[in-house]
Amino acid sequence: MHHDFTAHEVSEIELARELCSGMLVDGQPVICFDILYEVIQGTKRMDDLPSQLLVTVYSQLKDYNRFWQEAPWYDNTALEAVLPKLRLLVHSELTRRRS
Repeated sequence: MHHDFTAHEVSEIELARELCSGMLVDGQPVICFDILYEVIQGTKRMDDLPSQLLVTVYSQLKDYNRFWQEAPWYDNTALEAVLPKLRLLVHSELTRRRS
């Protein structure tokens, strides 16, 4: 797997991607898992993504817990364990671009 994600972690990201398909939060589409799934699978490169898109992805990842805590039917424990790696991936790219 790309970016040191295990098969289980990628499967959790794919599940979140499916759950968020077509979902809007505060009127904005939830795209963070789509984008990151494609980066991890190698169909998109971080270098090719606009900085503003990465800021949006990072913001959505930060707000993830707030949103899913209100959905008691979804056990997000496994994905919560992956979120720090996803945030670090995006944060590292944004930091690299600033330097």
